[in-house]
Amino acid sequence: KQIEIDDADLCFYNKATTLYYCYTQEALSWSGPIIYDESKKAQPPIALNGDLKLFRSTIINHTLNRQLAGFEQLDIKKLAVNGQKVIAADFAIKKLAALQRGKKASDNTIAFDSLALKAIDYSPEALSIKSISINDLTQNVSKNKNGLWEHDKWFIEPNKQNKAAKKKQGAEANTKSTNEKTEQPFNIAISKIIIDTKKPISYTDNSTSPSFTAGFTQLYFSLSGLDSKKPEQNSPLKLAA
Repeated sequence: KQIEIDDADLCFYNKATTLYYCYTQEALSWSGPIIYDESKKAQPPIALNGDLKLFRSTIINHTLNRQLAGFEQLDIKKLAVNGQKVIAADFAIKKLAALQRGKKASDNTIAFDSLALKAIDYSPEALSIKSISINDLTQNVSKNKNGLWEHDKWFIEPNKQNKAAKKKQGAEANTKSTNEKTEQPFNIAISKIIIDTKKPISYTDNSTSPSFTAGFTQLYFSLSGLDSKKPEQNSPLKLAA
């Protein structure tokens, strides 16, 4: 019912692709029962109910010598998982930064002060969220002089073997019987989304001469009443910049 992990340091290295990632965290705390029972019909055969906290976690790509992502704190309250059914009362992240651009730790593609989700309910058929709130979002997206996106460096180029395997899988999928049962659409319902920031959101194109930059110095965005089951329903939007 109680799990505590301090000063974790886990690394992954793939010699074939020279992919080298390390994950570190100051502390992890889980409070609540965890049950693994293969006799149950639920897949995966796991059930848990409790609160999860992570403190000062980072993922570093040592191949690039850059931080993929890092945050000060993550809290999930009243998390309940039963097979593929997931419910959480609150999901919150404080001070996240991701996709480091240059040598400076503060130079990131995206960062925010806080992210909060309320009343999350997920199943393989649907996702519903009462509210999503993002505060002090900052974003810096750019193209290099060669026309490629600056963040493209984070994507792994698949080798020939993986490409051939994916091509074969795609061909097999296309030859499946058309008499198979049609999958039901995945429904999404979000009551309210709010983005409120007084930090810059920018786009820069260095492939032009002179380079081009556009963006916002502050932004307020609000959208409510999203429901894929009710496409005829109005979804009021507010935007100020």
